[in-house]
Amino acid sequence: MAAQLAEGQEAERATRATELAAAAEVAHDQLPTALVGLAALVPPAGGDSGATVPATDVEAWTAALDASADALGGTAEGDEDQTVTRGALLGAVGLLRSAVEGTAGLPAEAGPARQEQLARVARDRDAGVALWQAGATRLDGLVLDAGGEHTHLFLAPDGDPRSVPREFQEPDED
Repeated sequence: MAAQLAEGQEAERATRATELAAAAEVAHDQLPTALVGLAALVPPAGGDSGATVPATDVEAWTAALDASADALGGTAEGDEDQTVTRGALLGAVGLLRSAVEGTAGLPAEAGPARQEQLARVARDRDAGVALWQAGATRLDGLVLDAGGEHTHLFLAPDGDPRSVPREFQEPDED
C-alpha cells in the first residue's frame, strides 16, 4: 500500500512539474516583449537612452506580462518545491510588471526626477530577471527529477537570448 501511495505521489509530482514547465515556457516566450522595450529605455549597463515610451508600447508590454501571469497562475500548486518555484516565476513577472508600470509619467526631459524613476524601473527589471533565473533554475531541477529533459527558460535583462549569462546556457551553446 505504501509503495502504491509513493508511486502515485511521484506520478503526480511529475505531472505537476511538466504542467509548470509548459506554463513557464508560454510565460517565458512573452517576457522579451517587455524586456526589450525596457532595455531601450534604460539599458542594462546603466544610463538613460533618452527615449520616451508611447502608451501603446506600455499596453503591449503589460498585455505580454498579463499573458505570462495567466499562464503561470493557471497551474496548480504542487509540493513545496513546486509551489516555491511557481511563486518565484510569478513574483518575477510581478516585478517586471512593476518596472513597466514605473515608466508611466516618465519625464521626457533629463533631470533628477527622470533619473530617479529610471533607477526604480531598472531595479525592478533587474530584480525580476534575477528572480526568474532562480525559479527557472529550480524548474529545471524539478523537471529533471521527474525524469524529463533539461528545461532552460532563462532571461537576460535586455530580452536577447544571446545575452543570457553563460552559467544559464546549455553546455554545448557557444
